[in-house]
Amino acid sequence: MKRFVLSSLSLLLAAGAIAPVANAQDIAEDFNLHEVRIENFDSRQKSDASLVNTTIHARRLEQERSKSDASLVNTTIHARRLEQERSK
Repeated sequence: MKRFVLSSLSLLLAAGAIAPVANAQDIAEDFNLHEVRIENFDSRQKSDASLVNTTIHARRLEQERSKSDASLVNTTIHARRLEQERSK
């Protein structure tokens, strides 16, 4: 009796696990998940705020320009700035 109850419970669980897969919709042949993800990623990355500084290099230059001169003492950036000011 125990064996029968356990077998029937396991059969019900297996049928419950397979049922959603059997009812799933078919995917169109021209559907490409990779392209959908790329399009969504591009739309998020191309917002107006992200296009202010379009390259990492430009962002880093802006960060370096905004640093105070006191934080740049004895650094190569500080030395370059001093040379630029002297050459003007």
